[in-house]
Amino acid sequence: MITLLIFIIVGAFFIHQGNFSPIIPVAATKGAGPFLQHFGAAFTPIFYLFTGFSFIPIAARQMNNPEKNIPRVLIAVMVSVTILDCLMMFVAIGLVGSKLSTYSTPLASALGNGVGKWGYSFIIVGMLISIFGVAFSASFNAPSLIASLANEQKFLPAWVGKKNKHDAPWVGIIMTAILTGVFVTQSYLFLVSCTVLASFIQYVPSILAVIKFKHSNEFPNHGFKLPGKYTIPIIALIVSCYMVTNFTPVTLLVGVVVAAIGAVLYIFMDRDPAMEEMEKLHQEFLDKLRHNKIKF
Repeated sequence: MITLLIFIIVGAFFIHQGNFSPIIPVAATKGAGPFLQHFGAAFTPIFYLFTGFSFIPIAARQMNNPEKNIPRVLIAVMVSVTILDCLMMFVAIGLVGSKLSTYSTPLASALGNGVGKWGYSFIIVGMLISIFGVAFSASFNAPSLIASLANEQKFLPAWVGKKNKHDAPWVGIIMTAILTGVFVTQSYLFLVSCTVLASFIQYVPSILAVIKFKHSNEFPNHGFKLPGKYTIPIIALIVSCYMVTNFTPVTLLVGVVVAAIGAVLYIFMDRDPAMEEMEKLHQEFLDKLRHNKIKF
């Protein structure tokens, strides 16, 4: 965040107005096909900037009146990120113009072009610190999540959740290391596409659920009211489906393979009696909620 703010503030003094012409790249003005192709190529990496918002509701337990506050926080954060990223792109284009797409490190090269080598080095160092922070956090969270899926949710075989004498999920650590070793050999854009594909798989069922429950009124909303009724979910569904057209065959193949493995594990996995009892209680709670037998 600090790195981006410094980039925007410092870079704003070295913007050249001529770099904003043409507004639309020449290659994208040759028809609807080329325009959609170039727009789609940029859409997936931009959408990647908005992944991770689904983790905000995890903090609901620590919030006052989460039914109203969480949607407001989500909207506020997304608007803030949008403004910040728009300013970042505005400054970057103002610094180097159409040459921005030719750099492997666009922001660093843009600031370096404007202020000198120290600007390039500053962005690279800030980027490495950010990546290290995310990787360090994920190295702890990912194995624990894998073990939780096996031990608590019973979505994976029991042996996946095994831990050593120090209570560390050693099977999850090994699986995380193997997957990291495989994906670290791939390009940045491929990894971004995989992340966006995972978000697509997560978001589309949520969008469909919102439409269904809005129509059936199965779960009356006692907090935040979605404006526009079906408008926002339908737009979100169209945008999500459009994302699929921008994925490469390799990315789609990865998604199909992961889905197939998950389906096989689910079919042949033994059902835990305790988990079935929890699901039964959950269904009873939902039935009471549908018939307004629970007051908030």
